[in-house]
Amino acid sequence: MIRRISYVRLTAMIAAAAMFGGSAVQSHAQSAAQQSGDWSDPATWAPAEPAAGDLATINGGFTVGVSQAGEVAGTLDLGTVASQSGNLSVSAPATLTVSTTMRVGQAATTTGNVTMSGGTVTVNGASPSGFGNGDLIVGDVGNGNWTQSGGDVTARDEIIIGLADVSTGVVDVSGGTFQTALGPHPATGGRSILVGFDGNGTLNVSGTGAVTANFDLLVGFLPGSVGTVNLSGGNIEAGFLFTNIDGNPAGSTAVINMTGGTFTTRVAFVLGQRAGTTTMNHSGGAINSPTNNGDMVVGDGGANTSTYNVSDTATVDVLHNFIVGAGGGSNGTVNQTGGTITAGDNLLIGRDGVGVWNMDGGVNNARNVFLGDFDSSQGTLKITGGTLNLTGNLSIGGALASNAAPDRVEPNGMNGPQGQALDANGVLIVSGNGGVINVDGNLLANPSDKSSFRSDPFAPGGDNSATLAFEIFSGAGTSLIDVAGVADLDGAVIDLDLMGGFSPALGATFDLLTATSFGSTGAGTTQNVGSGDGFTLASEDAGRFSLAIVSGGNGVILRVTAIPEPAAWSLAAVAFAGPAARRRGCV
Repeated sequence: MIRRISYVRLTAMIAAAAMFGGSAVQSHAQSAAQQSGDWSDPATWAPAEPAAGDLATINGGFTVGVSQAGEVAGTLDLGTVASQSGNLSVSAPATLTVSTTMRVGQAATTTGNVTMSGGTVTVNGASPSGFGNGDLIVGDVGNGNWTQSGGDVTARDEIIIGLADVSTGVVDVSGGTFQTALGPHPATGGRSILVGFDGNGTLNVSGTGAVTANFDLLVGFLPGSVGTVNLSGGNIEAGFLFTNIDGNPAGSTAVINMTGGTFTTRVAFVLGQRAGTTTMNHSGGAINSPTNNGDMVVGDGGANTSTYNVSDTATVDVLHNFIVGAGGGSNGTVNQTGGTITAGDNLLIGRDGVGVWNMDGGVNNARNVFLGDFDSSQGTLKITGGTLNLTGNLSIGGALASNAAPDRVEPNGMNGPQGQALDANGVLIVSGNGGVINVDGNLLANPSDKSSFRSDPFAPGGDNSATLAFEIFSGAGTSLIDVAGVADLDGAVIDLDLMGGFSPALGATFDLLTATSFGSTGAGTTQNVGSGDGFTLASEDAGRFSLAIVSGGNGVILRVTAIPEPAAWSLAAVAFAGPAARRRGCV
């Protein structure tokens, strides 16, 4: 499973902010801007230009420009007087070093604005630290705006955008670098970038902007917070991406819009770590997770609902797994109309939770697909269009859990038939004939094929289920499931739905899948139960269709034929069938 993080220190931050009117400050003398002007001009400050360790404040709508090297302060606050604003402009070859913390929009009802076109800003407090030491805060208790088209920004500990529940923080990076200090923590490296800690935080990255978190990018932290990331160019890099961080049932809200650029996670890309909602719209640019866990997750924790909409030229490339509905109680949905997703290992749809993948375009490349993987899971894949390419197996309904050993060993030490899950439910829906489904391995939709001690009556209610549903709109039928290996459908249900008022002629045939053969697929005791053709028609299809395995295709074809309905049944259907039955072609 995905590594969990603990930011216990951060849960006390809002209390500290309320106590101190923002964040804690440890400074010496105070310098306040008394007019707009250059930082180095003595007339700009009262009583004098800030020295190292001093608290510097900018209010009154004044703008202070930093254009020279060597400028310093202990703590720098923009906006400390209610209803006033403070502005800072930084340009090359400026260097500004703040030794404790920098807060933009520090007090309630204030506004702080930073415009940076070049130069260097460093918040150089100790790390790890108490709250407010080594941090850059944009939107502390007031409103903060950071607009950067060039230059380099480094916070020694953390960057927080939208700290307090009444705050709003917006960071726009179109050029230059914006980061927490890189390197081993705590010796030289900082920690995370938080977007929407308890308030409303927005991070916009475009152009050539580069945003890097030494630890993680955390979007939507405390319950009620709102975190938004818009990536249209440049790049974002972090250890993890996590959204919806805090476990409180109220949850947070996270939104990610990606139309370009590159988003790289060194560990994993996780939408919906805990309670809350996440929506990601991805129409361009690349998500990469090439190392460590190397996963992308949609819906990780309990009480989470996450939706990933992928389209157009978007790409995803992960080292290992793409997981939808990872944890118990999670709900993950992928709506795909375009783009290309490549997983080095598996697409896990409904791992421990509920996962739904609606594929109406684009390309998915993976080794295996698992629909309904672990106990009490539900996984649904609906293919209307696009191309699914698998170098391994397509498993439906816990037929072969993703963590299953090659040969199951029973508690008594005897080898037993393969199968790990209880109450794992998988559904594959092939809708119309616009998709391409290539399975180089085997099709495993055999929910009965599991160890005896994992079956009733030892585990009541633990039966798995596998459904293959085919939605037929015309005489063209549905996309063919092209299996290069063996089809094992013992215990599977074949559900045939007539759509859009279509009614096939009697005797009309539709090919559903092709494989080399039907049968067991394993060596020794693995997946070696039954004949592979122990499937059944859904009860509502009995008497309207017949199924047969015929020669052809890769060796054999599963073919459905429309047959005459029993006369008595048809008359009853005419009298009593409702709109739903008519839609299915029952009358």
